[in-house]
Amino acid sequence: MSTPVKDRTLWEVQDFEAGEYFIYVEFDWCCHVNDFVIAAYGSDEATIEQIPMNPDFLPNVYKSCALKSGKMTKYENEGAPECVKYSDMCTDGFGYNYFVNNSENVAIKENLTYTKFDNL
Repeated sequence: MSTPVKDRTLWEVQDFEAGEYFIYVEFDWCCHVNDFVIAAYGSDEATIEQIPMNPDFLPNVYKSCALKSGKMTKYENEGAPECVKYSDMCTDGFGYNYFVNNSENVAIKENLTYTKFDNL
């Protein structure tokens, strides 16, 4: 077992077009230290401000990812043409299944089994 480290630096390098971006930060705090710094460096001015957490934020992020790049599974052959699933296992160890059921009288029931746990 490793010893918790008090100071840790994590760098993320991105090129952003002009616009508004949201950064979601989550930590597993150790040693009762709960301070952190977020900084932006670049040729243009950047403003960083803390905003209240919207409880729908993370579900909306995963929904957006699913609709943009998730693997789509249709349920037409199961008699549910208005039902679809989007899924992906991301390289950072997170995965999702997003189900869309636009039917008024069909319920989706599916057993999900995960046997490979890479990048966790």
